[in-house]
Amino acid sequence: MSQWAGGVLTAAGRALQAKVEAGTTLVLTKIKLGDGTEQMSAVDSLTDLVGPKAILGISSATSEDDVATITGVMSATQLTAGFYCREWGLFADDPDEGEILYMITIDAQPEWLPASTEAAQVSATYAMNIAVANATNIEVNIDPAGLVDVDMLNEILGVAERSKAYSVGDLASMPGLPAEHYLRCITAGTTGANTPVLPANIKDGDKISDGTVMWQVTKAMSAAELGYRQPSTAYTAGQIAYHTSLPTGWYLECTTAGTTGSSDLTITSPSIGGTVSDGTVVWTVNRDLPLIGGGALTGTNLTWNANDLGGSAIVAKSLGTNGYIKYASGLIVQWGSYALPYGTNVTEYTLPVPFNVSFTTSSYQIVCSHMTDSINNHTAITVLEGAQYHSSDKFTVRLKLLSEATDPVIYGGVSWFAIGY
Repeated sequence: MSQWAGGVLTAAGRALQAKVEAGTTLVLTKIKLGDGTEQMSAVDSLTDLVGPKAILGISSATSEDDVATITGVMSATQLTAGFYCREWGLFADDPDEGEILYMITIDAQPEWLPASTEAAQVSATYAMNIAVANATNIEVNIDPAGLVDVDMLNEILGVAERSKAYSVGDLASMPGLPAEHYLRCITAGTTGANTPVLPANIKDGDKISDGTVMWQVTKAMSAAELGYRQPSTAYTAGQIAYHTSLPTGWYLECTTAGTTGSSDLTITSPSIGGTVSDGTVVWTVNRDLPLIGGGALTGTNLTWNANDLGGSAIVAKSLGTNGYIKYASGLIVQWGSYALPYGTNVTEYTLPVPFNVSFTTSSYQIVCSHMTDSINNHTAITVLEGAQYHSSDKFTVRLKLLSEATDPVIYGGVSWFAIGY
């Protein structure tokens, strides 16, 4: 039976705690489990667990009085190899040092966590209490792909109430559900006066009749089941994985087969086509943006119901008086207006006009015209040598007053349209 010792701050944790007491927010990031055999007296200098084996996203954080409880859930489906869980580490972000091992506890009588290949599989909840002066000074990075247990679901979703109306899509919990499962309303109605008794072998996909409501049992998937990159895991060329540091719609594609590193992967400044080394695996960053009608944007190719439209997807735009549209193929269309300094007292004027976004080459075309005004009826102004001098970020036009009125003054400016790469 587990006998976890009280949590002890590392030296880095104590330094961070001093900053927290001075007003810095404590940002907790993740939990690690390991099989190291260190003594509590050796915790002070640690920067990581002695034998890290698994990384848990933080599933929940609650506070009561002066104690915050940080919880993570481990499922056997996350493990490629079983281990005795002796170490429990909590990590935090130090504003000056980056991510640090903040607190650690050890277990003198560790329990065996079986791998996904073993017959006896378990799910275990790990929670650590932290004494705090003010719970509002704690910020927790809840992992959206983390696991939850029934108690968390009951708190988050709420146990289905009696004689209450529910709509399709509403979520709830119910006593007797397996760990990491919840209920989704698939037929709207009103729950019965008594809570249904669930069968012992209830599983994902089963339906439960409750008054006029029909619930469907749904499993809360783990990070591995959702396709997130897993540590110490073999990947083959072509396999894909997601990572929390990538923007929505981006993913990793394995281009060199191997085994991922044992620690969490850090990806800074990701870019499409960029590579990331991870143990002996090499990933390439890619994106797959879903489109209405069954299309998807991959790299620079747009497919719409399996028809390749040659990179016609709009990847950026700004629609206004001065605006632009960028396409996946690299084509840029932009337009705008640009005014002269008011009352420019000349008969001829050279006007530099900045683009709204820069072209990547000088291979573009421009059409521009004078914007007339009613002052002194200066309408006989023409554009000479339009875009004679141009670069990727601006072009220049020369304006000339053809027929003078009472004084030789050019008013207004130019309106323009440009297209290119």
